[in-house]
Amino acid sequence: MSQRSYKHYNPGTFLHDILQFPWSVIEAFSNVNDKLNAFNLLFNDIFDQHAALKPFRVRGKPNPLVTNNIRALLRERNSWRRRAKRTNYPMPSLAYKTSGKRLNGKLDLQNENLSPIRYKVILETPIVSRRLFVTAFQEYSAETIKRSLMS
Repeated sequence: MSQRSYKHYNPGTFLHDILQFPWSVIEAFSNVNDKLNAFNLLFNDIFDQHAALKPFRVRGKPNPLVTNNIRALLRERNSWRRRAKRTNYPMPSLAYKTSGKRLNGKLDLQNENLSPIRYKVILETPIVSRRLFVTAFQEYSAETIKRSLMS
């Protein structure tokens, strides 16, 4: 993956280069798609000079079991934790504890809804909690036993 680096970006010189560039080249094309392609090539050449594309590596894989709701609960819990550390008031620490319990309840609810198909995904996920793995394994084992008894 790559993204633009604005480390040495200077808006003044970028604007100067854009104003000095011969944009009349685009008018030589009659087709709209050709004009757009020419504009993109010219603009990207200027942009690459001022904000070059730098490659970066994505570290870690996203956990498929963490939904947006769980992420929101994690953010809420972490914000209460920061507030509890900053102040010595009992309210933020109590809110931190209750938000943690709410998060654990949500995780437990999600763990009950795991299917055997997701078992493989759990095994391929690098970091999973022990409780989550055990719950998934038990559910997978129960389904396998049921199938073997029925056949």
